[in-house]
Amino acid sequence: MTFFAARAAFVMSTLSVLAACNSNPLIVEITDCPAVGFVRYANSLTAFPDGAKATADNVTHRAVMSNLDVDCQDKGEGLRTRVDFTITAEPGPAGTARSLTLPYFVTVVREGDDLQAKSIYTSSIAMTGPDNRGRTRESVEFSIPTNDLADEYVYEVLIGFELTNTQARYNLES
Repeated sequence: MTFFAARAAFVMSTLSVLAACNSNPLIVEITDCPAVGFVRYANSLTAFPDGAKATADNVTHRAVMSNLDVDCQDKGEGLRTRVDFTITAEPGPAGTARSLTLPYFVTVVREGDDLQAKSIYTSSIAMTGPDNRGRTRESVEFSIPTNDLADEYVYEVLIGFELTNTQARYNLES
């Protein structure tokens, strides 16, 4: 059997197995929950001493957001939404702090560009252990209105660090 004949036989047998299953391997769940995600270039933070150049040698600490979980329930007066995520931090070469307070924001946006709400929170992280790393699990709850008018719109929840100009520029250029 030639290479092409063997490859064609493999493809045909694979297709017949998939056809025999007669089911879609994707599981899609439609919910009333808003789309939730981290803002690109704002889900990580690299900090520098005040007035120092933004170089790798001057990094005091780094932090990153991950492990996003969303739960929501319609309570009649609004869609009660809870967002949980992890913030992990580590010291940089110029870092000496053993605890950090990191500001982050949560926004609710309607139709992709209509800002409905923005709240700023702070996360406190203790840098411990032999590597001086820290981690915390953040939880934020809020309500999105549910009525005939609100149901016509698509809502998104966006999360990110509240960055300084230097930090934002560093994220964009890195």
